[in-house]
Amino acid sequence: MELPMAIFVCNVSGSLLAGFFLMYSQQHEVSPLLFQSVSIGFLGSLTTFSSFAVDNFILFEKSSLHSLLNIALHVITTWLAVMAGGQLCKRIL
Repeated sequence: MELPMAIFVCNVSGSLLAGFFLMYSQQHEVSPLLFQSVSIGFLGSLTTFSSFAVDNFILFEKSSLHSLLNIALHVITTWLAVMAGGQLCKRIL
């Protein structure tokens, strides 16, 4: 059984961008409206939590172990991607 990778890729890339933009907004003057529009609006729609939940529900019906593995993989990897995005921003800017 393979894990659903499309949602994983969206969540990790969105988290990387979120970390980058978070660090950028901390180092530069970014209006609260722009920050919310990018982080909640654009990146929030890119990282698809509802699709993630549906994929995990389907996986859980087949194998609770695969579902838990998928959840752990997403949470840990997206958290690391946010950190990596912040570090990337620090190095670039």
